[in-house]
Amino acid sequence: MSVCKDLAGQKFGRLTVLFRNGSNKHKKVIWVCLCECGKITNVITTNLKNGDTKSCGCMQKEIASKMLTKHGFANNILYPIWQTMKQRCSNSKANGYKYYGGRGISVCKEWENNPGAFIKWAQNNGYKNGLQIDRIDNDKNYCPENCRFVTHRENSLNRRPYGKISVKHVSIKRGKYIVEKRINGKTRNFGSFQTLKEAEIKINSLKRNNWVESNE
Repeated sequence: MSVCKDLAGQKFGRLTVLFRNGSNKHKKVIWVCLCECGKITNVITTNLKNGDTKSCGCMQKEIASKMLTKHGFANNILYPIWQTMKQRCSNSKANGYKYYGGRGISVCKEWENNPGAFIKWAQNNGYKNGLQIDRIDNDKNYCPENCRFVTHRENSLNRRPYGKISVKHVSIKRGKYIVEKRINGKTRNFGSFQTLKEAEIKINSLKRNNWVESNE
């Protein structure tokens, strides 16, 4: 059985090894390290020696910040929109991932790693402060031909059904918006719809006809 060399006192990138801290579940030796920024972090031997881990994470943040500043995106209001769009499609831990990347939705090659291309498209295609990006077809990807900018209200109407809904006479069942109303003590179903907007159009039609089906 090989003996692990003591790395205490050695420096790797911005990290100075303080002492050994046992092993992880994969039997990899863990070292407690002090970063130049003052933070303490745990790193396994392999990541120290091959250079995969050179800091507590501060180095990567600085590099990312410099990249943003270099390309002029750091303070651009559209950059967080691009970033959120990417995260929800590629990061399984991101909020809402199951409704985007989990369904196979992705960001087109033109935008995926090029925030500048996305920002230029947005500026030339109706973006205004306060608007949200919306996919015209909810089953297709983020790309110039399938995206537009809309208000929060318009975006919510075009969204796939999930969670709770506060619109009267509308409920969510099996991934669709269901229009129902109790009439004479019985619940009548007036149809299922892909978007909330379609459901509301149906409700307005029914209201005009006193909740009697029409052919319009």
